[in-house]
Parts: sequence; C-alpha cells; structure tokens
Amino acid sequence: YYVAHKVSQKYHEVSDEISGSSSGSGSDTENGAANAGSKDSSSTNSSLGDVCRFLSKEDVGKAVGVEIVRTESKDSGCSYMAKGTQQDMTAKHMKAMVADKGADKKTQEIAEKFAGGMFNALHAEKPASEQDTSGEVPVFGFSLDQHGAEEQMRLNAKVFGNLGNEQGLPGIGDQAFVSADGMILVRKGKTLVRIMYLVCPCGIEQVKPLAKEIADAL
Repeated sequence: YYVAHKVSQKYHEVSDEISGSSSGSGSDTENGAANAGSKDSSSTNSSLGDVCRFLSKEDVGKAVGVEIVRTESKDSGCSYMAKGTQQDMTAKHMKAMVADKGADKKTQEIAEKFAGGMFNALHAEKPASEQDTSGEVPVFGFSLDQHGAEEQMRLNAKVFGNLGNEQGLPGIGDQAFVSADGMILVRKGKTLVRIMYLVCPCGIEQVKPLAKEIADAL
C-alpha cells in the first residue's frame, strides 16, 4: 500500500520516468539514449493529430466499468474523464490489483476500505488550494511517441526488470509490458504507446484489451 500510494502521489514524476525525460538513476549513456532527440520529438508527434480517435470513450467505459463523460486530447495524448474522486477511484484500483493477484472477495473488500481510508485521510491534509473540486478524475490515459521507440522500450524494460517490477504482455503490438500495476508500455513499429491507469477502478485484465485496441489501430 505504501508503494502504491507513492506511485499515485507522484503521478507526474513517474510519468516522466516512463517517458525517459527524467534523468533518474543509471549511467550517462542510458540517460542520454533515453533523452536522445528530445528536441525533435514534439515536432514528430505533432503530426498525430487528435489521438483520442484511436480509442473511443465508450470502449474505455465498458472495459473499466465506469461511464466516461468526456475525453481530453493534449500533446499527443488522450485522457478519459469520469465522475468521482481520485481517492475513491484509487481505492477501487487497489481492489482490482489484489483481485489480479488471486485474492478472494473478502480480501478485496478489505483492501478497498483500507486504501480508501488512507487516501481520504491524506487528501484531507492537503491545502484547500491543492484539492480538486472539479468532480472529474482521469481514470485512463495514453500518449503516443514516434521518437526512438525501440530504444525507449529497451531502457525502460531494463530499469523495471532490474526492480523486479515488469511483466511481458504477448500479443499486444510488437512488444509490450506492464509495470507498477498501473502503467503499460507498448511498441508498434516506430510508435511507442504509454498507458497510465493508476487511478482507474480496474486491473490489468480490463486494460489489456484497450492496449491491444490502440496498438491494432496504429
């Protein structure tokens, strides 16, 4: 639960690590490879247009079990918004995580209640200015990157593999793996797909078909 909380709390930091844009740990060679050509990546990705077209909000809602009220396209990425709070959705994500690992229903309920109480308490400690009052939460999101896909996959797979936190996903794109029970990387040709579902009331089994749908559409 502590690890899951830190991942959720540092959502943007983790996202940067996945994309290889953060210096992080590792050799200068690895970091240089992860960041190589970053000046040109934005212009390369700009030709992708509205990437939300690759995955409908109806398909996402059906897969994750909540209604997607709208999508938000930005910087070659797409976010799928649902009504609710980050605390509640994250607690449900914890429940799905332990379900994926074979826990019975009673254990799943205990996990959800424990996580919900923890996240609600942490949210209450935030200053009012930092609390989200929109009533919407991004439960699923993905972005596309057409720069150095093979190299980024190799480096990220090595990092997560060394941490013992990487599982291959055969049959999705040319290469795919899941990490941290909330992030998926997929390579289809020269395109890298980054999928984030850290605040989704779902687990990997619900997300895998969505990852495949995106890859098949590229």
